[in-house]
Amino acid sequence: MNHLNLLERLRRVESPNLVPSHETLFWLRALGSEVWDAEGKKYIDFSSGFGAASVGFSHPLLVSKIKTQSESLIHGLGDVYSSLPKLELMESIERLLGFSAKGILSSTGTEAVESSLKTAKIYTGKPRVIVFEGAYHGLGYGVLRSAGRKDFSELFLDQTADIFFRAPFPDNNKNLFDEVLAVIEKEFKRNDVGAVLLEPIQGRGGIRPFPDGFISELSKCVHDSGALLILDEVMTGFGRTGSLFAFQNEGIEPDVIALGKGMAGGLPISASFARAEIMDSWPKQELDSIHTSTFLGNPLCSAAALEVIGIIQKEKLHISAREKGKVIFDFLSDAVRENGWTLRGRGLMLGIDCKNSRDALRSAKIALDNGLIILVDGLVHETIVLLPALNISDKLLKEGLEILRDAIKQTSR
Repeated sequence: MNHLNLLERLRRVESPNLVPSHETLFWLRALGSEVWDAEGKKYIDFSSGFGAASVGFSHPLLVSKIKTQSESLIHGLGDVYSSLPKLELMESIERLLGFSAKGILSSTGTEAVESSLKTAKIYTGKPRVIVFEGAYHGLGYGVLRSAGRKDFSELFLDQTADIFFRAPFPDNNKNLFDEVLAVIEKEFKRNDVGAVLLEPIQGRGGIRPFPDGFISELSKCVHDSGALLILDEVMTGFGRTGSLFAFQNEGIEPDVIALGKGMAGGLPISASFARAEIMDSWPKQELDSIHTSTFLGNPLCSAAALEVIGIIQKEKLHISAREKGKVIFDFLSDAVRENGWTLRGRGLMLGIDCKNSRDALRSAKIALDNGLIILVDGLVHETIVLLPALNISDKLLKEGLEILRDAIKQTSR
């Protein structure tokens, strides 16, 4: 199968917004951290499907669980008649969080964030939300104006509510750190802010961690105001940053947390959990729920998520992510520094800030031509994004890093 022919067929049936304007790959199959395209070429994958294939593609235990569950119950009736996998998954997530919590399941990260915002509004009675420059919390209408990139929202401004205040991103600067907290404290004085929403490490904003200590100080500021702290851990959760959840690196507990992506190893399921007393502010169901969806608690996806959580815990993949992240830093630091670039992030959520889109895209293209799949993101597409599967083998990790290091060196010429 020829990629160009397939691309032409796709252009005839898919929105032009979704069809790549450049030559692209069509994936045929994937296993572990390797991908084969429609022309039979094999690649090492450092994307894990936007971080969703957290335990690699087609992990044998996950495949077995999906097969077993599909033979008994694939779909149910969400909030009307629940299933055992849904119940067990929600119990498992609460145990992992480490505090008394209740949740709402959904299918996508956007839905999880929007469920979190609804919970905060019901609990506090206040509509406005503080977010940060560079944020990405999905593209649904409820969160669209929170996006750090204007192109995501500018066509739809007249259809979306302006409930967000965008605080500056503090970078790694103590003076700016304090200035940002002062800006947020001033905004709280309006007395209509119910929540602060942030990613512990910004994903599409360019893999930008907040400075050490900032989230802890922010948490105190938020709670002094009576607002809620919502952590969007759709990308950082379930071992990606070297701990089960990124908030554990900060020494805090969120009021509300949104989860997704790597939760089920590639199947569409997400969750919003909040401290039990906060979630209990939702009205009790009478005849109908005021917030639900057809695929809420889908038993097949719930069973898959349970299996992935078990794999992460049993194989200690959050610890593996921490260790392999150090390997990546050691391997790439010199080449990155020689180009005047910056390597940042935590665990296996890392980014190389190339300062401009030209160099980032050129490095990614060279890497792809040599058999390595990496993503480019950031506010101006300046960041090479590294999101390998948590269980990528040492051999494939080293081979992929050698390809990437050579691509970085070629870009500097």
